[in-house]
Amino acid sequence: MGIFAHWGDRDSRGARSAAAGRTPTCAGTGNHRRAAGVAGGLAGAVALRKAMATQLVGASATDPALLGAVAAVIFAVAVLAAWAPAQRASRIDPSEALRCG
Repeated sequence: MGIFAHWGDRDSRGARSAAAGRTPTCAGTGNHRRAAGVAGGLAGAVALRKAMATQLVGASATDPALLGAVAAVIFAVAVLAAWAPAQRASRIDPSEALRCG
């Protein structure tokens, strides 16, 4: 069952609109996976610091401020990439979602 049909099904069974969007596939529930991905990327960056050092000009490959800023930007982009479709999906009419499901 697609996500839209799932939300429509929950809504048709009487779930409030805020509760209908709280499913395992919703944007907010994947933050632990995004954080794990960022942590893995940081670990990989530290492990490959010698190779990265040749590509960086004016910065250390293990500069905590640089790594933190890049991790924050990547995490923010991942959150926004999941949030935008979830917002669009929350505006769809439940009966339309069930027809298209």
